[in-house]
Amino acid sequence: MYEDDEEEEITNTPKKPSRRVGNVFRDVVKPPKKMKMPKLFRSFYFIVGSIFVIWMVFFDINDIYTQYQRREKLQQLQRDKVFYAKGIKNIKEERAKLSTDPKKLEKFAREKYFLKKKGEDVYVILKEKEKNELEEAKVLNPQVNARPPALPKAKKDSTAKKDTTKGK
Repeated sequence: MYEDDEEEEITNTPKKPSRRVGNVFRDVVKPPKKMKMPKLFRSFYFIVGSIFVIWMVFFDINDIYTQYQRREKLQQLQRDKVFYAKGIKNIKEERAKLSTDPKKLEKFAREKYFLKKKGEDVYVILKEKEKNELEEAKVLNPQVNARPPALPKAKKDSTAKKDTTKGK
């Protein structure tokens, strides 16, 4: 009879029920099937928990980015602490050496403060970098770098005067 009937007989599939006239257009435009969310994702506790986790990770005062910055700052401060501890150790060693050896103290005073003995001429030879730094320091604050501080004058012993006058 019809070509469709012959195919149905060949495939051995059951016949479809007859369609009404009103249902003809229903099959033409099929609405998309709704995907059901798993029951776990619809749970109240899951929703509240996920909102809490998102809040803690992104919006809280102690979020991940802030923790990262604080960790970096802590590591930098620890590096600075080690650096300054070594510097303090070196300065203490140098200070101990200067307090025990007068030759080293004299050398230190001559190199750092450009001090000299009476009648000596001092020639300062600076590298180019040190020269530029010294000039910049003088420009920024001429009072500080103009001259090294003067040494206090030693008081004359009054007993020595009396002894010298008695002998005459």
